[in-house]
Amino acid sequence: MNIEMLITLINNAALLILLGVFYDVLLSNNKINKHLRGTVLGFVVGLVGIALMLNPWEVFPGLFYDSRSILLSVVSLFFGFIPAVIGAIIMIVYRLYVGGIGSLLNIIAMIAFIAIGLSWRKYHEKLKKN
Repeated sequence: MNIEMLITLINNAALLILLGVFYDVLLSNNKINKHLRGTVLGFVVGLVGIALMLNPWEVFPGLFYDSRSILLSVVSLFFGFIPAVIGAIIMIVYRLYVGGIGSLLNIIAMIAFIAIGLSWRKYHEKLKKN
C-alpha cells in the first residue's frame, strides 16, 4: 500500500469525523431553529466537501477519488434534505469553477448520491412506522 494513499484516506476520514464532531458539539442543541440548524450544517457540509475535493486520492495518473460520495450520502440520509442540497450546491459551484473533463459526470454523481440517501431515508422512515 502506498503511503501517500494511506495519508490521503486518513485525511478524508478525519474530515468526515470533523463533520460529525461539529454536529454533535455545536448543532445538537434542540433549542436552535430546525431550518437554521439545517442551513448552517449545509454550509459546513459544503466546506467539508470542498476540502475533500482538494485532497483526492490519485488511483491512476489522471484518475482521482475523494470521499464526497460518502459525505453526500450520509448527510442526506441522517441530516435531511436542506443540509444535503445546500452542501451539494456549494460543491457543484466549486466543481464548475474548477472545470475539467469530468465536471458534468461529477455533478450528476453528486445529485445521484443525494437522491440515493434521501430515498433510503424515506424508505427507512416507512419501515419504522410499520
